[in-house]
Amino acid sequence: MKVLRPLGDEGIAQARLRELEKHYDRAVVIMETRINRIPEGEDITKTEADRLIHDTHRAIQSYLDARKKIADELKKEAGIARNHTIDFEAARFKIGSLLDRIRDAGGSEGVS
Repeated sequence: MKVLRPLGDEGIAQARLRELEKHYDRAVVIMETRINRIPEGEDITKTEADRLIHDTHRAIQSYLDARKKIADELKKEAGIARNHTIDFEAARFKIGSLLDRIRDAGGSEGVS
């Protein structure tokens, strides 16, 4: 069975994953920059600290949620159902063998 890929060898989900990882890398740089702006030993307000923690948590959670969705899409593109790969070639061979046996046994007139 030939799998058609609209983006050449890279599927849509793989391209989305690559883009997501670029955005995540940028978000990490932004968070590190914000954290590094806090001078050593200088106190920041509780509100500023809470906002920074909340933003960091939200960015990481968003990344993980999107990563899970894309992982599911990658499984679909690969033909994986319920964590098992579907081997269509083996299925065709098995069905063909069964039809041959039925035909050889004379059990079905309409089997071709």
